Amino acid sequence: MRKLLVAAVLFFAPAAFSGTCPPDEPLLKVDGRTVNYSYFEFVESRLPKWALRRFYSGLSGREKLLEKIGQRQLILTYYEKRGYFNDPVVKRRLEKFKIDELISMLVNKRLSEVKVSPEEVEKALEKYPPKERARLRKFVEINIKAHKFEDAERKLYSGAMRGVKIVNFHPEKEGDVVAVYPGGKVTYGELQPLLNGSSSAEALKRAVRDYMLYLKAKAQGLDRTEKFKNELLYYKESFAVKAFESEIASQVKVSDDEVKRYYREHKQEFRTPERAKVTVYPFESEEAAKEALQKLKKGIPPAKAIPKEVFSRGRVVEVEEGQNNPVAQLVFTEKGKKLYLLNVPSGKTLLVVLDRFVPSRVLGYGDVYTTIKNRLKVEKERRLVKRKLEELKKEFGVKALRGALVCLGSEKSD
Repeated sequence: MRKLLVAAVLFFAPAAFSGTCPPDEPLLKVDGRTVNYSYFEFVESRLPKWALRRFYSGLSGREKLLEKIGQRQLILTYYEKRGYFNDPVVKRRLEKFKIDELISMLVNKRLSEVKVSPEEVEKALEKYPPKERARLRKFVEINIKAHKFEDAERKLYSGAMRGVKIVNFHPEKEGDVVAVYPGGKVTYGELQPLLNGSSSAEALKRAVRDYMLYLKAKAQGLDRTEKFKNELLYYKESFAVKAFESEIASQVKVSDDEVKRYYREHKQEFRTPERAKVTVYPFESEEAAKEALQKLKKGIPPAKAIPKEVFSRGRVVEVEEGQNNPVAQLVFTEKGKKLYLLNVPSGKTLLVVLDRFVPSRVLGYGDVYTTIKNRLKVEKERRLVKRKLEELKKEFGVKALRGALVCLGSEKSD
């Protein structure tokens, strides 16, 4: 289904300008909400390099990516308007994401402050022989940093509970206070996203600790950073897209009559490839291979026609039409023959003996029923996605701003 969302109607003209854009440059507007260049670059950075090269390279590729972001924004808006994110389960998962993401950012911020001085490295190197120190310098530096990372993370987590007191290990209602700290309290409802259904003492302790880290991250303003805003928007988009895909899938049905009709009209497409079972004998000399070939043509059995040391190395291979394999290509290009010679790059000559040939055949209805049903379902889903996106576009509006023309013209190199 994800691939289906790529197919939509273009909603902006080809870019005509190029330039460097600030992060807050608006590129797109959907139902009054703008998507800025920072978010576009964030989405771009989430894609693997092979996908960027294959689907989103160059100016046209970046336009295509912005178009896809526009589709995701339409879907997000649709589900926000329906109150989807007010569902208790969805709301809890969203809150958990916020907490986990901010804790991760807080930890990374703390770890980024960890430094290793040249003096620390030199001191650690003193226990090694002088002649080994140059070779071990980088390893020692990495090892020191790893230990500092562990220590910094441990202190961060243990320090989160400083001044915090758990006052209720058996909460029942969302408003029940579980813990207090200077200037505030933590309720059972606030901890729900972190408890995952468990209310044991240990689970409560971990949840309180993580919630305090979350509050610390917010106090440092990490929830106001562009990175967090982008992560949250992308998560909400992804959540909405999954719901959209499920909704589309639930609306598409394929009857057995449709499957039967498709099978009747496309029966010849469902054929097995031609297959062959061959024995391959590797000869060091082309002349020796030709000599064995002539003996085989005279009806002499392979065990007698082929030298014993070559015959013992013969191996049975099954090949089929269309394989990118020299033996397969030879057998199916020169059909009707029983014996073949093939010179390979290694310098050897292969004597190929056809043991059995299995012609192509049309698969039965039962063999391809699931394949056809899935194919028809995907086609129907693709059409429905396109139609639904057109409806959402008319309902909410999608408009590319001048920033899209300017910013997308600045092509990126891998």
